[in-house]
Amino acid sequence: MAVSTNRSNSKLDCVAGLRCGKEDIRTHGSGKLDGHAKFPYCQGMTLDRQIGIELREARNERRLAVAGNRNVRLAVRRRATAGELIIPFPRLYIDPETWMQLHRYDKVKWIARGLDELHGGKLVFTGPTGVAIWGMEHQYSIHRCGLVVAVGSHSVRRTAMVPCNPSCDRWSAKTGEEKGRCGNHATSNGWKDVDKFNVPNTNDWIGAKTRRMYVPQGEIDQCVTVDGIKVMPAARTLVDCVKLFPFVLLLPMFDSAFKQGIVTAEDIREVAGHVRNVGMMTEQVLKYVDARSFNGGESYVRAVIIEEGFMVPISQYRIEEPGNPAHFYETDFAWALPDGRLLILELDGHEKYFNPQMTGGSSAAQVGHLQAQREGFIRQWTGAKIERIEFREAVKRRPLIDKLNRLGVPRMAAGPGPFPWNMAARY
Repeated sequence: MAVSTNRSNSKLDCVAGLRCGKEDIRTHGSGKLDGHAKFPYCQGMTLDRQIGIELREARNERRLAVAGNRNVRLAVRRRATAGELIIPFPRLYIDPETWMQLHRYDKVKWIARGLDELHGGKLVFTGPTGVAIWGMEHQYSIHRCGLVVAVGSHSVRRTAMVPCNPSCDRWSAKTGEEKGRCGNHATSNGWKDVDKFNVPNTNDWIGAKTRRMYVPQGEIDQCVTVDGIKVMPAARTLVDCVKLFPFVLLLPMFDSAFKQGIVTAEDIREVAGHVRNVGMMTEQVLKYVDARSFNGGESYVRAVIIEEGFMVPISQYRIEEPGNPAHFYETDFAWALPDGRLLILELDGHEKYFNPQMTGGSSAAQVGHLQAQREGFIRQWTGAKIERIEFREAVKRRPLIDKLNRLGVPRMAAGPGPFPWNMAARY
């Protein structure tokens, strides 16, 4: 039966703000759209109504809505072109207002839940996607490679992980040509018209593809559920990231995981011992892990300092007022040199001046005045030499190196050096 895609003049609005012409919708008696194929051709239900119900259900489950058949996908794409919906990932969509309100890390989680819903709850995430699910601090750019799922067989075709048909639970095989129970929808990528479902650029740095990473099936069976999403244990997630990212991106993840107490060095070493070509790199990162790091930005700056061969700084160094230990400050980075000199490096960030949770309601000018007052006290108490940097200076490296040299930080032998950037090439 054909389903109308036209909007009626009815005053009945669905939850997405789209008008639909029928009040009678059939959900097969369950109150929820059923089956792996979302939105079956139900008599009395328009596409607008279907999209509205799926959006409401998806918001309640904190995930993206699923475009389950070709008609719905085409309707969603038209509405995305008109600015009514956003398509952050193939076959997944959301209304712009909800999407813009999500934190960057939450966006990854919502996509992961939507992708898992699309695949019938079969997916287990690892690598950079697992880092976001675990809530570890990280650079958002690590998600440019897409979402990473763990698979338990080397023979699985390394392409987009999609079923051969929306109503079929048969996965594409090694050659991508195996037919599912539906009969004739197999193609080289396992989905007949997936390439027709264009994904507009949402400027969110999330790659619109699913990557596969091999993990032994026995380890996949030991996956855990975090925030409603199946993910590999924290130790395995970090080791998988070691295979993909350089030192400066790995250290923030490790610092955050150790700070949260969700992993130990022994856990990581045990996992790394069963994974090829990661032992040396893993030990290098573990050597410099510091759970005292306040946030991922500080961890990144410390990683650059280490890579450039400078003396490793002390994170969150405590300086007390003489005779009054209750009055103290903690500095971002400090070097207490053998000759008695104290060198301090402070990381400035936009949030320090404008985030209400960090400013306590003070204006940017007031925060700047308090920072100057703080530095005055530290100099008075210790005679320390202080430099301030911005995060972008650490990214560019040369401005940070110049300030460290001006500060007088000893430059030791060469650091560990940048690790190979193997993104998307190793899985």
